[in-house]
Amino acid sequence: MTDAPFDVSRSMRSARAIQTLLGLGQRTSLATTVASFWQHIIGGLEENENDFPFVILYSVKDKHDGEGVTTSTDSESSDERRYGKTCQLEGTLGIPERKY
Repeated sequence: MTDAPFDVSRSMRSARAIQTLLGLGQRTSLATTVASFWQHIIGGLEENENDFPFVILYSVKDKHDGEGVTTSTDSESSDERRYGKTCQLEGTLGIPERKY
């Protein structure tokens, strides 16, 4: 015998997950640039605040200049210098902006 409230909760969670995935697919298909892709992702997750009360979305990028040569600075970590990768914040949800 199953506990009805939990069955309803699971089915509601599953329905929200499917709706979110379908919405993300529709939104991201409209992206014309990489930057707009990330904004479409944030917008899609924003519609499901029950399952995504906060989001911190990063992308991993190759750290190259226009000529394809890896650049480095003194402030980089050893992993950034070694692998030529860096993380870039693409967007957040549910996190207040920091005021200085």
